[in-house]
Amino acid sequence: MFRIRNIIALFIASVFLAQLAKAQHPSFESTLKTHKPWALTFSGGVNGFFKGNEAWDVNVPFAVTSQGQQTSLIEGTWTPNNKLGWMAGLGCQYVIDDPILIDRLSFNFIGAKRNMSENFYGSFREEADTNANFYADTTLAVSRHAINIGASLTAYNSLTISPDLFIESGLGISYKRDFFAQTILDTTGYPFQGEPQIHTLSLEATIGVGVMIWKGRFLRMHLTTDLLQFIKDENHVNSRNGASTFLWTMQDYRPYRIVLNYDLFLRVKGKKNCANPKHTEEAKELFSSEMRGYRKAKKNNKKKKKRRKDIY
Repeated sequence: MFRIRNIIALFIASVFLAQLAKAQHPSFESTLKTHKPWALTFSGGVNGFFKGNEAWDVNVPFAVTSQGQQTSLIEGTWTPNNKLGWMAGLGCQYVIDDPILIDRLSFNFIGAKRNMSENFYGSFREEADTNANFYADTTLAVSRHAINIGASLTAYNSLTISPDLFIESGLGISYKRDFFAQTILDTTGYPFQGEPQIHTLSLEATIGVGVMIWKGRFLRMHLTTDLLQFIKDENHVNSRNGASTFLWTMQDYRPYRIVLNYDLFLRVKGKKNCANPKHTEEAKELFSSEMRGYRKAKKNNKKKKKRRKDIY
């Protein structure tokens, strides 16, 4: 799998390379001549967790504490199975006319389906007591699914490849919360290590590519992942993946999403001039009603009568 450190390195490199060209990206520059700087963004894609399919070991030795109580014995391997879930979004984008460090700001509402199942194989003691039930060579299963809804604010910077193609990098902040969450635990009685995290506040990094398919119409595909979780339980027994992860089921994971965006910029309406006439009944007439009665030509019936007499 593509390592997260490579994603971060690519993100940082694209930001610094983009500063070599201080001018507006050609695609956005040509779009701003005929369109408003605001655009609607329609998004769709998939989301998942890094290390969501990587097994991990847990080993809590059976010992006597200073208070004379005995701790539980847990020794085995958890094997997660993270299935990709759908993701959809709707938002807006603003293009900065004279960019310095960033050329666009984007705000999006996000909805996604998250799925995770974990299987445990090993031994554990049900309670911290020598007389408690002890399970050896046991298989357990835990599953969780939820609808994750949130919002994100991202600042983008573009690196020109061609007049219609560019690389984009972004840095932003997001808040997301689980709704209709359901966690299914095995009935054997494994000592669950804590409740999954319901809401998150994170710093996100984005790297991707975009293309102008038509003036004012853009397609962009990018990968977004967390750099830092501001809400995190560092004391959790299974916390192992760093500050960018959060607890979901029995383990903490780093979320990511792969998104395809369609940007629709709003066209600027033309002014009332000859190049852009009004399609009204008045516009179809060469002269207005006031001009039609001015210096109207008189009929010359005498001239016509003379001609008739000349004929006979």
